[in-house]
Amino acid sequence: MTLALRADAARQAIRFRSGLAEGLSVTLRQRRPLDPFELHDWLSEDWRPVSDAWSRVHVVGSQRAIDVADRLLDACGDLLAAATAFDQSRNRFTRAVRGEAQSDEQAEAYRAAFRRVAGERVALARLARDEAGNEEVVFAFDRAMAESESETRPS
Repeated sequence: MTLALRADAARQAIRFRSGLAEGLSVTLRQRRPLDPFELHDWLSEDWRPVSDAWSRVHVVGSQRAIDVADRLLDACGDLLAAATAFDQSRNRFTRAVRGEAQSDEQAEAYRAAFRRVAGERVALARLARDEAGNEEVVFAFDRAMAESESETRPS
């Protein structure tokens, strides 16, 4: 989940660290520009453990575990892509002055990608508990999804 939090921070950085005000702050040396190498290192702090865990599952895990780990890794990549997408349909001038922003559809895609990461994470935990012979439990994610579904159903 820390990777998901970093994806959200990157999403917010794109929003707040773009546009005329940001360019002016950097030009006046009030803020230093984003360094792509620092950004890479910052993101890789959480990608590395995810990648290591994925590799371990591929070495010792069952086929079901490998499939779930693959889905989780894909979901993490999709989340980062959704977090860093911005609305290119806005005209260039508006983007330069006001900064980057996501369209409503992109914001919803980001929320859906976040839910997918959380769901795949729970699926992996559930499978690990099952394969270890531990009792079934109800995860907070399951409760939240059930509450969300009951709120959207007509009464």
